[in-house]
Amino acid sequence: MPGYSTTRNIDVLEKNGLLKRRKNEFSRRSHCIRLTDKGRSLAPQLFSIVHSENDKLLSSLDETDKELFKKILIQLLSA
Repeated sequence: MPGYSTTRNIDVLEKNGLLKRRKNEFSRRSHCIRLTDKGRSLAPQLFSIVHSENDKLLSSLDETDKELFKKILIQLLSA
C-alpha cells in the first residue's frame, strides 16, 4: 500500500475514534499509532470477516491446492 494511502486510511480510522496517533519521541518523521478501546473491540469481528473472505477466495481450490498455496505464501513471507 503506498504511503499516501496508508496515511488516508489512518486519518479515517482516527476520525472514527478507532485509533490515536501521537508524535514519536525518538523520530520527528514518524508517529506512534495505538488502537483505542473502540478499535480494539472490533478485533473479533475483523478476524471473522478475514476468515470468511479467505474461504471465498480459496473456495475454487481443492484441499491439496489450498495447502500448497498456504505453503507458498509462508515461503514468500519468510523471504
